[in-house]
Amino acid sequence: MWQNSTTTQRKGYYLAGVGLSSGHQLDAIAEEANELLVRVNAAIQGGEQDEAIKSYIRLAEILFEIAPFVPKNTPENWRELLTGWLQGLTINEIAPNSSSQVLDFIEDAFVYRLPWGMEAIKVRAQANDDQVGDFSVDDFELSVAVPALETGTLNISAAVLMQSGFSSRIAAITAVESTDATFVDGASLKVWLASEQVNSLFAAGGWPTVETEPLWLDFVNKITRPTNKVWKKQGFVGTPIWNDAADISHETFLRLHIGEDGKNVLLSRDYSPLGELSERFPANLSGLLISKINHQSSKIDFTYYGEEIV
Repeated sequence: MWQNSTTTQRKGYYLAGVGLSSGHQLDAIAEEANELLVRVNAAIQGGEQDEAIKSYIRLAEILFEIAPFVPKNTPENWRELLTGWLQGLTINEIAPNSSSQVLDFIEDAFVYRLPWGMEAIKVRAQANDDQVGDFSVDDFELSVAVPALETGTLNISAAVLMQSGFSSRIAAITAVESTDATFVDGASLKVWLASEQVNSLFAAGGWPTVETEPLWLDFVNKITRPTNKVWKKQGFVGTPIWNDAADISHETFLRLHIGEDGKNVLLSRDYSPLGELSERFPANLSGLLISKINHQSSKIDFTYYGEEIV
């Protein structure tokens, strides 16, 4: 490594998370790769979807030849899969007859390896003070292409929404497109969430989609909850109502599921139902709850780390 690289090169390889051989390969493609990275970010910001996809495909073509960015298995139609992924299509729409295999490939190639390769190109270029045209690489906005690729949408607002914790890709795209959202960061996301338009759509029901309405409510409650509250350790003792067939052992740890109907269901560590809890915990607990049968099987010890339960 020391005999075959300069100090600047070693810094770039280290930041990129690659070794000497892969680093030399990144050096060899740097001129084209840097230009592509600038182009794909600019195309996304400018709403030029076709140009963005074209640049992504070319980046993948050169990065998929360099370890460790080579996917485990690369189907012949990977370019079509990448196009569909970036267009926001569902996995079934992308590959209706082999969705499981395609999902594995997408997670490996488009969510893991290609983003890593693109970040490697960026940090290597920054370490080497590379130029693209008449400008330093640091003069360009390069922060939108990787999140867009990881989340599977060229809509910046949808990508921000998913990165903020909303886990449904299709519903995120639906939400921002139906409101013509233009937020680009967490602060503007919260302004959008508090808007009359968003609240009216949700109040009408079935938004962003019928299936994800509960998921949306949980996301909004979490992201809008005040973050300046101090967590405390609190202890509680609960009274269980065991099922007849429940196998109960002293000092056994349990899982507590707080259902939408208000029932607190007691589960084993492998999620087998054991009974119910007489008391009721709030449904919006945001901390860590540890449940364990005490030396008397008629009681359960709870330890909760989180905002104070009143």
